[in-house]
Amino acid sequence: GVNLASWFSLEDWFFVGQNGAVEVATPDTDRAASCLPPLHLDESTGPRWNSETDLLVGLVEHYRTTTSTDTTTTDEEEDDRQQMPTTIGPWGKAIKTIQSFRTSYYDMDVELRNIKDLGIKYVRVPLSWCWTDYDPLSIVIKNETWGAPKDSLIYMNDIEVKEKFTCQDPFYDDVYWPAIPRNFVLQFLRTCGKYGIGATLDLHTYPGGTSIGTFSGVWPRYSRFWTHGDVPAVEK
Repeated sequence: GVNLASWFSLEDWFFVGQNGAVEVATPDTDRAASCLPPLHLDESTGPRWNSETDLLVGLVEHYRTTTSTDTTTTDEEEDDRQQMPTTIGPWGKAIKTIQSFRTSYYDMDVELRNIKDLGIKYVRVPLSWCWTDYDPLSIVIKNETWGAPKDSLIYMNDIEVKEKFTCQDPFYDDVYWPAIPRNFVLQFLRTCGKYGIGATLDLHTYPGGTSIGTFSGVWPRYSRFWTHGDVPAVEK
């Protein structure tokens, strides 16, 4: 078997370059990772990061500061804007970046065929707990009068983006996870079946994080799943 790591559950030490990471729990004052292909190439195009949720928020802030803030419109333009979103907001751009990485990290058909040819029969895939029924790279625009391509990326406001493509962590109000599209995982499993490869889906992260380390998804915050997961919804 072989491990297909840091695809659906990011760990910073895969993306630190030549310097390497000194430990799995990279010190919270030292954001180690500095690249995320294909859109986020180095620290000049986005934030350094040390966990998945840290990266998502960092990308949002990066796009918020680099996106034009000119919102001057005529009355007619404002009427049109009420009917059709015209720009992708910071959250939409951040989700697009992460999903573009996921779709380009492996060429499923080529890589799984190569794995089969090497005699490998099983793959392990670490996964985030946060999933969605929506695919951010194939949202169909049904209203043709908008003039947008049919497979255009999420032309929706950031509130809707967060509802459809992120999970708010139940233990940290300011932590959001980038959701994994369910159809994308199904596509992967079908391709595994095509080549006779067994797949173990490893639920690698949990809400609030399960242990200290960048792989928890919430680092540099400390994990709270085991210490807070059994707290009643209403305390008496």
